[in-house]
Amino acid sequence: MGCDYYLQSKIIIKYRDEHNVIHKTTLYISDLEKHYMGSYDYDSDDDYATKSAKYELALEKAIRELNYEKILYADDTWVKTSYKTNYENMCLRMVKQGTMIKLYKKYSAWERT
Repeated sequence: MGCDYYLQSKIIIKYRDEHNVIHKTTLYISDLEKHYMGSYDYDSDDDYATKSAKYELALEKAIRELNYEKILYADDTWVKTSYKTNYENMCLRMVKQGTMIKLYKKYSAWERT
């Protein structure tokens, strides 16, 4: 059985190299996660067209809310100490000669076609 929408996340690092050029690198991309719409708001008395329209609205809302960026590091500070614990070593391996500007996690969701 198919899913309703897919969700994928990636960790992106923005850094400045030794020549003062800004680069953006994707460190990790998660596997595609399949997601299903649970119960959405409809009456059992609704006809098929009304149920379909309400489902489409609920799906669009879910996808819109799942497309965002979560900042992990910016302005030379870690947002949480747990982010520093989890991501600092990985970033130091990637950015040896540069200075990290920003580290964020980008979430993308899209409808199954």
